[in-house]
Order: sequence, then C-alpha cells, then structure tokens
Amino acid sequence: RFKRIGFDAIDPAWYGAVSDYNSTTKAGTHSSQAFYKAISLAAAGVAADWQNGKSFNEICKTVRPRTGNYKFTTSVPIRSGVIVDLNQSLIGGDGFTDSDCEAFVTGYVDSADGVLKSNLALANEVGRVIGARLINWRAINLKKFFNAKNFNEGSICTNGYAYDVQQVLKGRRSFYGSFTKCTSRGDAGGTGSAAYEFDEFVNVMDTDGLVSTTRLVQMRI
Repeated sequence: RFKRIGFDAIDPAWYGAVSDYNSTTKAGTHSSQAFYKAISLAAAGVAADWQNGKSFNEICKTVRPRTGNYKFTTSVPIRSGVIVDLNQSLIGGDGFTDSDCEAFVTGYVDSADGVLKSNLALANEVGRVIGARLINWRAINLKKFFNAKNFNEGSICTNGYAYDVQQVLKGRRSFYGSFTKCTSRGDAGGTGSAAYEFDEFVNVMDTDGLVSTTRLVQMRI
C-alpha cells in the first residue's frame, strides 16, 4: 500500500479522474465525482486545521489536476479555504442545449453529516464561502461553468476561457468576491442567457476584465 507524502496539491487523478474528454464528440470518462472527492479531502483538511487554531492563511488547501481535458456530468461544490487551480485544464459537458450540468457551484460542509454540499438552496448569509479560489480554467459545452452564491471575502474566480457555455459565471450575494479576467466566445446556440450574470450586492464585487463576444446578451446585472 502506498502513502502519499510531500505533495503540495491534491490531484483528482488519485480518485479516478481521466483526461480523455473529446469536445467534438462530447465523449469521455465522467470525472466530476473524482474532482468532488479531491475537493472533499481539501475541505476536510481546512476544517481540521481551523479547529486546531491555525490562521486562515495557513489552512487553505489546493486541488490541482494534471493539465488535460475532463468531462463533468454533475456539479462540484467549492467551500471556504479551498483553492481549485485547474492548471489550464478544459472542463466539458454533454452540450449546452441538453446538459443540466453546472460544473462548479459554491458549497459548504454540512455539520450534521460532514458531507460537502451545494449552498445554492440555503438561506441568505448561510454557508458563506470565504477565501476560496477557482483559477486557470477552460470550459466548453456546459449549461453553466460556475454558479456562485455567497462567494464572499477573499474569494476569487479568475483567468478563464469558455467556448459555447450557456452561462459562464453567475454570482448572487457574492459581496467582496472577485470575478475577473475571463473570456467567453461562441453564441451557445443563440441563447438569450447572459454570459455573465450578477445580482445582489454587485456594488461591492470586483468584475474587472470580463470579455464576451458573439452573444446576444453579454452581461446582466
């Protein structure tokens, strides 16, 4: 049995993620569950270090896949203190017209069962995400790439590129969060959905450098 030592990031390949997604045929190994397990491990580490009295700067944990093309079929939550560095990997789905997949959503660890879950259905101010990052990504053939609620202080989504994604970023109540340096291309079948959509407390969000081309609606606030 092998013991992993000396790593600086958690690799979803440990849990079965396979870089074999074909953006033309949309075929590939379903790797979203492997990413979920990697982020769950990171989330557990954040919680343990927090309970042990470490500062917030000390407890952040990184998930970083090997650069590749990965297929997502279910949503993967990101919680406070977790850095998801996709390392310029491409995240793809079954297509923007027939896929319900939102690749990433904001999340929390349920204290009742210790399970990492989406916070989208929670009441306002519950399950807030602090100090999380979703960086260095590419996306294609998805309903949404990142659906965020309460993506708050110190949380950053940046350095991304999307092609034919129905909605690239959606932020709700994400005050003091940052959504920057992202490019959306392709008309996603002529959809009326905005490439970027933000509401509630947009006045205290950073939305610098969001670019969209060939879309009916580029941004909705």
